[in-house]
Amino acid sequence: MFTGFNFRKKREFRIILIVIFPYLPPMSDLTKYMQNNNRIFVLIFSVLVALLLIYLSLYISFLIYLVPVGVFIVMHYLKMWRLVPRILGATVVFFVAVVLASVIFGYALFGSSGVTGQPLANGSNVIASVEPFNHEASAYNFTFSISGNQTLYTYYMNIRGVSNGYFANISQAQLSTSHNATGALLISYVATNITPTGVYEYYFYFDNGTSVISNVGPVFSVGAIIELYLLDLTPGFMITFELIFVVGAFIARSISNSASMRKRYLNPPPPPQPDQASEPENQDMPK
Repeated sequence: MFTGFNFRKKREFRIILIVIFPYLPPMSDLTKYMQNNNRIFVLIFSVLVALLLIYLSLYISFLIYLVPVGVFIVMHYLKMWRLVPRILGATVVFFVAVVLASVIFGYALFGSSGVTGQPLANGSNVIASVEPFNHEASAYNFTFSISGNQTLYTYYMNIRGVSNGYFANISQAQLSTSHNATGALLISYVATNITPTGVYEYYFYFDNGTSVISNVGPVFSVGAIIELYLLDLTPGFMITFELIFVVGAFIARSISNSASMRKRYLNPPPPPQPDQASEPENQDMPK
């Protein structure tokens, strides 16, 4: 069992804090200190909140849209009331959040299996994959599995190099078909002319081209994925975050103003009292 300092004693705890953090204000004044320096601490805590929400959005996707809400709560707690500093600070935080999202999503995608799925209207599912997904090989096997013992009559695919201009259209005659032990239809293609640089994506069209399943792969550079995410996410997320934040800020300001006016209406200030210390105007003069 770990046996170290006895943190239950206040004096020891304060001494340790002073040794480790000599410039840290007393704990009782820490909140006030952060509020007095809120332009710095708003950025720090807002970025931390954004980082947490972006990471959790890998598992619950809608949480990324709570980034503006988290930033607003941080600003409210640290008493950044003025609207213009709020909007300017939020813009900086949102840009940092988009960069963090691109890095997190890029590494998550690069480390994934590259398998994706899509339900069909008839209750079947299409599962697409490419192997290998994230490293160099002499050949890359694209596979599409359609459950439910389905029969497709018209289908084709194409492969596009996102960062190098590569394009290949694969007709139905070039695709192989088979069935696995469960009766699922397997459609596959082996590509041998893919240059191991950058990022690729593929599209599988079926039902006379009215349905499509697509995904990224193969990928050879996490930096290229992050760059693509930056180009793709920055405009949309920046605008979305700003709109959510500005609308929320104006609503909160309106509620605050309404509450203040209602308070003044229900509790009007007392009327001014006459100066009782002054002498009467018609005081008799001594004879």
